[in-house]
Amino acid sequence: MKKDPLKEAVRYLSVRSRSEAEVRAYLARRGHDSGPAGDAVDALKSERLLGDEAAAGRWAEELASSGRMGRMMALHKLIERGIPKDLAESAVDRAWSGVDEVEAAVRLLGKAYGKKKEKDRNERARASRFLGSKGFGSDVIAKAIRAAYSTEEQ
Repeated sequence: MKKDPLKEAVRYLSVRSRSEAEVRAYLARRGHDSGPAGDAVDALKSERLLGDEAAAGRWAEELASSGRMGRMMALHKLIERGIPKDLAESAVDRAWSGVDEVEAAVRLLGKAYGKKKEKDRNERARASRFLGSKGFGSDVIAKAIRAAYSTEEQ
């Protein structure tokens, strides 16, 4: 006998915020047909227990405050979690509005590489690739590399 999809969805949401797509996928994995699963999702949305906009905002704020990634990586992570692209973009824009990405990138470089004395071209290229892999844009990377290496060379 299958459990009630609404009860299962509520239990799933009790762990952390989820996107609508995540809840639908979870209910499908649990063997619920799309009709009852859709009804459960609609019920949660009407009670404001589920909403992509609110979830996207919370997740974007968490990612921005962590300082471990740039805008592009955060956008990718939100879209990967099933947030529609337009909602993800606006949530990331709001979350990063007060964040100095260059400063965050410089801090991340310091954590990853420490204070090494040799700062040759290969080291700078490696640091650039590292920041790129963390979702920082090329303009932010260039400024962060300049800032990180100019302060240490003085």
